[in-house]
Amino acid sequence: HGSAYIMLTNGTLGTGKTEMLPKWLISMLNIMPANVIAFGHNENTSKQIAEKLGTTQTSFEEFMKLDVPATTELIVFDEIHTLTHEQLSDLSKKLKEVNDKRTKKVFLLGLGDPYQITAGNKVSPIYGLTHIGKKASEFSYAEVFETSPLTVRYRSSVVSINSFVDKFYGKNDEVGRITGTVSSDGTTGVTKLSDYVSVVNKIKNKDIPDKVTSAIVVSNKDLKDKYAAQLQAEGVDYFDMEDPKRNKFTGQTVQLYLHSNVGGITVDRVYVEMNISDFAGSNYYYNTAMYTALGRATELITVVGMDNVNSETSDIGTTRDIDKDIAEIKATLLVI
Repeated sequence: HGSAYIMLTNGTLGTGKTEMLPKWLISMLNIMPANVIAFGHNENTSKQIAEKLGTTQTSFEEFMKLDVPATTELIVFDEIHTLTHEQLSDLSKKLKEVNDKRTKKVFLLGLGDPYQITAGNKVSPIYGLTHIGKKASEFSYAEVFETSPLTVRYRSSVVSINSFVDKFYGKNDEVGRITGTVSSDGTTGVTKLSDYVSVVNKIKNKDIPDKVTSAIVVSNKDLKDKYAAQLQAEGVDYFDMEDPKRNKFTGQTVQLYLHSNVGGITVDRVYVEMNISDFAGSNYYYNTAMYTALGRATELITVVGMDNVNSETSDIGTTRDIDKDIAEIKATLLVI
């Protein structure tokens, strides 16, 4: 038997794989947060998982160099489906080295969604969790366990958001004409804008309250540069993980991403502009990128320049009336 223990949990976006499952497991196993190492596939996801679990922030690269403390009982890796075969091999070897020195073994909880797109437009089955499980098992020292997938979403309690995101989930065909529904006050649901100028104007004119978080997600660097230039021209501070001058969180409420880097984040509002030509004309890759980007929002989705989207106003299906139920479910899980 091996000594690199990996438990894989696959969950579609918003199912609580990052927010709820690790907390529940830590509570169930009676593990102190100080004895947990948690990280994601980039600085942003690493920051979020550390904050949610109350652990010290690290990264995959830092973990690979770390002398893991003897007190460590659990390692959590968010967005594990982004690993390459070589990175997975290195991670398995690292876990083996850690456990070879121990009587009480430490295991890694890997969280991911193979239906979300990653760098290079690589998606499941190439880098899906099933693939990772099979690859990890090629090493004689790896013991890989796959749990039942998480399927029930709770990230957004806005019905129209979940319905809109589902239009792109796992689809191989062109989505066609679809309708987005937004509340009468314009704060919840799905709406549309014409271009990057209108998006930045909306942000600049304080249509977004100061404490509301938002992300702009685009499909190519030229588009990203346009948004960046417009944000700067209008004096809007923002986070950009690829910009050395802006890749640290200092209280910004606006974030700017390429679609391949947006996995793992949660914001109140998301603005999405995607061109299918950036995905080699593949409906599947385009739909997967849309699913990944749209699913970041809890309150409001704004699609940009999408002629196939109709926008309707209605207060039916655009309220947050199950927030209380969600909070109660989360609280119950945490004390089990």
